[in-house]
Amino acid sequence: MTKKRSPNYPGLSLEDAITSVTRIYRSEHTHAAAQAAVIGDLGYSSASGRALAQLGAMRAYELLEGRGDAIRVSPKAVAIIEFIAEPTNQTRLQALRDCAFAPTIFKEMRDQYGDHLPSDAALRHWLIAKDYLSKAADEVIHTYRDNLEFLHRLNVSYNREDEDASPETEGMRIAIGDYVQWDSQGVLQFPQPKRVRELSEDGEWAFVEGSNTGMPVKELTLENPSATKPEASNPPRPRTMVEAQQAAGQVLPTSLGSRQDIFSLPEGPVTLQWPATLGQESFQDLSDWLDILKRKIGRSVSVNLVGAKYIPIKAQTNRVEPLPDSRKSELVPPTEPEPSPR
Repeated sequence: MTKKRSPNYPGLSLEDAITSVTRIYRSEHTHAAAQAAVIGDLGYSSASGRALAQLGAMRAYELLEGRGDAIRVSPKAVAIIEFIAEPTNQTRLQALRDCAFAPTIFKEMRDQYGDHLPSDAALRHWLIAKDYLSKAADEVIHTYRDNLEFLHRLNVSYNREDEDASPETEGMRIAIGDYVQWDSQGVLQFPQPKRVRELSEDGEWAFVEGSNTGMPVKELTLENPSATKPEASNPPRPRTMVEAQQAAGQVLPTSLGSRQDIFSLPEGPVTLQWPATLGQESFQDLSDWLDILKRKIGRSVSVNLVGAKYIPIKAQTNRVEPLPDSRKSELVPPTEPEPSPR
């Protein structure tokens, strides 16, 4: 007579499974490794029943991928391990949630009961009806309750209603004109909620009034505008590309009826503006001023060579500069000396 067996379930809690996969990750990183090497990373000398049970539990939680000589740490496990110092990192929280309910029986228990579990007796009756033996049912209940308590300590939502109200979903509803608060790494960044004035084309980044810093939409939460100031009838107009460049100091603001040109140099851009229409005399005055400007710019140009003398480079112009009085005598031809009297 064949001995009856319970359906599969993980023999480790999620917290213990993460501890085990961390040991594998420290030794193998994300490279594929043979089962014997992975078992050695866990401290076992052979493929004992206990060692294989640990591997099975980590596979059930989707912390490990592959079998045989191609076992590797999964991307979800990497996120849980690498972002351990960031308690509000959404990638890590999502990985924890996914792994906790990856085992089929745990997913069914969440779908059936959510986060309000009945008594152990009621759970045992439900599991036995699913062909679990009494001892296995007790182990499933104990492990599942440990996992929920572990998620609760890490502030990970595990009810489907909580997932629907997650920051990722909430952020997608943010629109221009909304008041938001920015929660980065668990710290509120604004003394008071600020109004969204612009969204990136992909909808992943938002810009608020009074700042040019882009903020991840998934880290923003909608706030009540009455706590700050009355909302205007029309939302603020998004910045144009030119306005964004002006805010960054890349382009000067232009007025109606003027033209502008930008010449790029290795040292930085040169920007010049002038009226769209000029008279002949104004053009001549501007030309004279540009000559003066060239001489001024020339004083800042130098030959930068090791051991070379600092030599200002003078701008060449077509204007004839008057000589100072001290040099006018150089243009007077010398006179013939008078003959001495005999």
